[in-house]
Amino acid sequence: MGERERVFWIGVRKAMIEFIRAIEIRYGLESAIVTNAQRKELQRYVKDSKVIDIEQQS
Repeated sequence: MGERERVFWIGVRKAMIEFIRAIEIRYGLESAIVTNAQRKELQRYVKDSKVIDIEQQS
């Protein structure tokens, strides 16, 4: 992927995020946008939950 194409898709993503935020604010909705940090935290939580489940089955 060329640099121009990468910049284009980053711009599209930013525009979509702003569009979603505007809808959320307009209708008082909870955020549907998950940040990278939130996604990593969720993955860590799921991984920890699986470890707990395995330990409880023993």
